[in-house]
Amino acid sequence: MKPKLNPILLFSILLTLGFIPAQAFSDTHEQSDLIEIGRIDTGGNAFYIQVVDNICVVSEVSYMGLKFYNVTDPTLPKLVGTHKHGSGVPHNTIIKENIVFLADTVDGVEIIDIINPFSPSLISSTKTGGYAWDLQLYKNLLYVVDYNEGLKIFDVSDYKNLIEIGNLTGSTFSNIYITENDLAFITAYREGLKIIDISVPTKPFLVGSYDELTAPTEVFVRDDVAYVSDWDNGFVSLNVSDPENIIELSRFDDGGTCVALHVESNLAFVSEWYNGLEILNISNPVHPEEIIQYNQSKETKMVYVDQNLIYVADGYKGLVILQASFDMLEPVETDITPVLDDDSESFRGIPGFSFEAIALGFALVILILRARA
Repeated sequence: MKPKLNPILLFSILLTLGFIPAQAFSDTHEQSDLIEIGRIDTGGNAFYIQVVDNICVVSEVSYMGLKFYNVTDPTLPKLVGTHKHGSGVPHNTIIKENIVFLADTVDGVEIIDIINPFSPSLISSTKTGGYAWDLQLYKNLLYVVDYNEGLKIFDVSDYKNLIEIGNLTGSTFSNIYITENDLAFITAYREGLKIIDISVPTKPFLVGSYDELTAPTEVFVRDDVAYVSDWDNGFVSLNVSDPENIIELSRFDDGGTCVALHVESNLAFVSEWYNGLEILNISNPVHPEEIIQYNQSKETKMVYVDQNLIYVADGYKGLVILQASFDMLEPVETDITPVLDDDSESFRGIPGFSFEAIALGFALVILILRARA
């Protein structure tokens, strides 16, 4: 009589030997840990979003302009004001002391007074020569990435009269993140990630680049690690401690379209368009781990996190507000396999499995086949 193999026993043996990684069965959050508590139709295509002092600013990229919502009660967001100037398409915003800085494609940089959000007023508008895509304030200067013209640096001491003090020619620039050591990280569609030294704002210069990205959309940098959303190729972590020698640490790709990225604490919120919102634990950037895949949104674009609330620009479905049932500022650490040293990396095998686990697994499979023969 052929010996019968108990499947439960087999599973236990495989798990014990490490052939099935234990972390695959660790306690992860479910979709139910995110609850939709508020939603409002914004009347167009909501793409960019930011929240400051209970005012949510939504950029309607279908030529609808900016819309301002009072979210003091997140279950009932209320439209309080709108802004539309020129023929440009509103993209990203920065809000500082009741002033909105807007990258508005062909209309360039718009500066808007929202001390009264019911009646926003335009202070000034400055063209950047092409399509203003994103912007960031840093050391009292405004850094603007123009899709056609590259990086533009403005003195904004006088909101009514912006003065360009520096620039760096480039193309397809779409997103910028500036670190405290005077480095600007810029995503360039089809041209990878650019690192620019801005220690002398009048003379910015390129110090490094990473070309192994197909179509990067957004970047966030922390502790010498750059996190990038890369359109069709997922979420990418890069060691950027040496800008001249950038090292890829990891990729996480489950087939979605990565259009935006937000990092809060040790969580990465990856917007995946029709695949919804993906939340990754990045406490170890070498091994990002999915903890939630939330696909109830219809066209997840940009997200913004404020404490335990997640604001989602949901395309033609408007503004969606989600509440997390767990503390997003202190996510639970998971047991993750340590980074291999240089000597042990000669055997790359199967990602996530040790050499010993693979060898023992194959040996076990051979024993099983012999038992069934």
